[in-house]
Amino acid sequence: MKPEAYILGGRYVSISLTGKSCDLMCKFCRGKYLRHMLHVYDPHQLYTLIRKLYREGVRGFLLSGGFTKEGKLPFKAYLNVVREVKREFEVIFSIHPGLVNRDEARMLRKYGIDVVDFELTLDNYVIRDLMNLRSKSREDFEKSFEILVSEGPPYVAPHIGIGFNPSSLDKVMEAVDFVKAYDPYLIIFLIFIPDGGNKPDVKLPFHDSEILNIFMKARYMLKNRIALGCMRPLYYKMKLDDELIGRELIDRVAMPLLKTLRKHHLQSINACCSLPDEYRHLFI
Repeated sequence: MKPEAYILGGRYVSISLTGKSCDLMCKFCRGKYLRHMLHVYDPHQLYTLIRKLYREGVRGFLLSGGFTKEGKLPFKAYLNVVREVKREFEVIFSIHPGLVNRDEARMLRKYGIDVVDFELTLDNYVIRDLMNLRSKSREDFEKSFEILVSEGPPYVAPHIGIGFNPSSLDKVMEAVDFVKAYDPYLIIFLIFIPDGGNKPDVKLPFHDSEILNIFMKARYMLKNRIALGCMRPLYYKMKLDDELIGRELIDRVAMPLLKTLRKHHLQSINACCSLPDEYRHLFI
């Protein structure tokens, strides 16, 4: 079965709750991904922006932004806006919350967040040296994920990064094995983009065959659907996407190249790739 293509933008937009600022400044981002989001700085701005976008046809909102030094998105002040908007309009909200405690997970559910996009990182080198979370460890990420699944919003999509630690890809399969027990509705893989990684000839620290092998193992291990997320180098969009689609190793692909879309006659859904099936009608 052919995967579906998910295109963020248009009917589903990403909003940074912290504007362009981030206290954490992970070494692989340094705030650059915030530049491409819409920016708000207080709840009133968020409410005004969402009402405007809804009139223009937007039906999905990804709440993201910069993280605190504790690895959290400062979302609490915005949750009343989420609840109010959900009462007025038929829309969905997804969020990148970062690390959460039990009360925060319950708040996300109570106020109407539909989907949690959770970056599941089990490599202490990535957590401490790349994400700058010196006082955190894989146990903090495991605990946050467990809490979100048990007490958070109805849909939790683990995002598993590949290649953030180029000297070890083993932690990727550890993460796959960890989430397997929770039977998530979807698992999303991201591929590290090094500096200059969106140039077609950039030298990457891992081979195509290594990345392909991860997807083959994941497909064998999991009965869940697998998505290739929007974070991946252009090199892989040009070369790897086609092979993953041809081998039926993925069920969803985010932001594919136009030539890939046309070659495989993929159905396009104008939404984030973590969109649950029950909301598809809003974005086709």
